[in-house]
Amino acid sequence: MVTVQQHRTLRRSAKLTYLCLWYAALGCLPQSAALLHGYGPLRRRLSALLNGRASRADRPKMGCCRAVTRGFTLLELLVALALFAVLSLLTFSSLRAMIDSREQTRIEGERLAEVQMAFARLGLDIQQAVPRSIRDEYGNQLAAMSYGTAAVDAFELTVGGRRSLVPGRSGGGLQRLGYLRQEDKLLRESWPVLDRGPGLESFRQPVLSGVELFELRFLGENNEWYNHWPPARITPPGEMAPPDDRLPRAVEIIVELEDWGRLRRLFPVVTGGMP
Repeated sequence: MVTVQQHRTLRRSAKLTYLCLWYAALGCLPQSAALLHGYGPLRRRLSALLNGRASRADRPKMGCCRAVTRGFTLLELLVALALFAVLSLLTFSSLRAMIDSREQTRIEGERLAEVQMAFARLGLDIQQAVPRSIRDEYGNQLAAMSYGTAAVDAFELTVGGRRSLVPGRSGGGLQRLGYLRQEDKLLRESWPVLDRGPGLESFRQPVLSGVELFELRFLGENNEWYNHWPPARITPPGEMAPPDDRLPRAVEIIVELEDWGRLRRLFPVVTGGMP
């Protein structure tokens, strides 16, 4: 049997052990060592603490048990700044490359659309060619399609498919068009009427930029290629040459661009080669 006195002694020993562990946890190793070696002069102070009668001066101070805080050294800050600078440079280079690639893709896409639109317009006009000759502002007869002749320094042709705004007007539904290279641009030229009068001005519209060469070849009825159109034909002496309404079977367009090089497109003429 455990007597009351022994029970109280055991309770005090447990409290002292707990207090020693508390001191050790707070870092006050001298106090905990003194408690473990026979209490020493701290016995009375510990008893007062256990009984709740200790003064403020006898209570353990937290300053001695406060953990020492440690900041970054200058070398660590310099290493962190260097790593941050390297990562920032890599990120900026990646973003810059992505932006440049996107801009280059946009420019190439716009250029491709411009080239495709120019060839589509040329092809549509050639396929709508009709055998209808005209007269220029000086009264000279011009062929339905002409290129590389003395009278015309550009590619001209008469096309159909135009909507006539004036009912009953002569030449309604037909239009005279032309293509010529001026400086580094390919221009599309149009006239409001077929047979031109003095002082009639044409409307020019840029179709393609960066053009260094613009040439055409024509496939005739005998499957021969011509560098000009229409081919020369013999007229009996003393007779006036009749209007030349001949059309080729196909037209080959050769365009050389400053960035893409030489391009070739072949377009058939729907009414070409017909008698």
